[in-house]
Amino acid sequence: MNMVMMFSVDNVREFLLKNGIVFTFRLHKHKTGKDWINKGRGQRKICDVQISLEKEVNDPVDLVPYVEYSGFEHLWNWVGEIKKLNPKMDKFHGYLYRVEVLPS
Repeated sequence: MNMVMMFSVDNVREFLLKNGIVFTFRLHKHKTGKDWINKGRGQRKICDVQISLEKEVNDPVDLVPYVEYSGFEHLWNWVGEIKKLNPKMDKFHGYLYRVEVLPS
């Protein structure tokens, strides 16, 4: 059973498509293994991907080693986008996933 992973943030989606890999923060656990991505709910499929859980994240500092492959230039840009996408997040906690494009 596939569950799409949405990439609504342009720079993250473009980074994944250009580099074949991206690390993405998600507030909730996501299915791992083979999946596919799109731009948002109800949008068309962009490509197939392999999703792996990298680590549980309890502090923005946990993301520092992954910024280079996040699609963001700086940690504070990434954290700012996370907070923008999850305005009801009361404490910083979530999951970091490694997403790799699969050959078509």
